[in-house]
Amino acid sequence: MPTVGATRAQRDVFERISVDAGIRTGHLDAASAILRARTALHGSDADTFAETRRARIDTARRAPHHGAE
Repeated sequence: MPTVGATRAQRDVFERISVDAGIRTGHLDAASAILRARTALHGSDADTFAETRRARIDTARRAPHHGAE
């Protein structure tokens, strides 16, 4: 994700919105990449947001209608 001039909290909100939008629109690889970058940047501890979104991504990937991105 490109760096933007904002506070950490503002970047966090932007990342969360981007992940949720990616999941809703089926861009699961992109959403996963953002989550991996967040984890790498903030340390190895996954937060509740990341854990729940990874679970949603896994569920979406198992859905019969999910195809390649």
